[in-house]
Amino acid sequence: MKKIFAVMAGAVLSLSACMAPIAERKLVPMTRTQIQEVERAVAYKLKDPSSAQFREIRMIERTHQDGTVSTLVCGQVNGKNSFGGYVGFTTFNGVFNGNAFKPNGIGTPDNSWLYEATCNA
Repeated sequence: MKKIFAVMAGAVLSLSACMAPIAERKLVPMTRTQIQEVERAVAYKLKDPSSAQFREIRMIERTHQDGTVSTLVCGQVNGKNSFGGYVGFTTFNGVFNGNAFKPNGIGTPDNSWLYEATCNA
């Protein structure tokens, strides 16, 4: 799990270095189909996909100072570990590639700073 967090943090930091600073963020409504695709893709990454519980799934449109626009989907997921116990809600984020959602990573319960930095609108 720490390896996933390290990769996710590295990806966010490297992407932020490549993109212009964000001038504006706003929430974008999601369709039920989009939410279902996010839940399917994230649950697939869990040890027990059928145990997935989701909250605070949202899509954020970010307008950068250079005028480019990027979209990020964020949320929190809880799932069972190998022992059958829930681990606690962890953050995730990702992007849509056409109609398919591609998670960038699923964090750990102690990486809320990363969620706050990338997912607040």
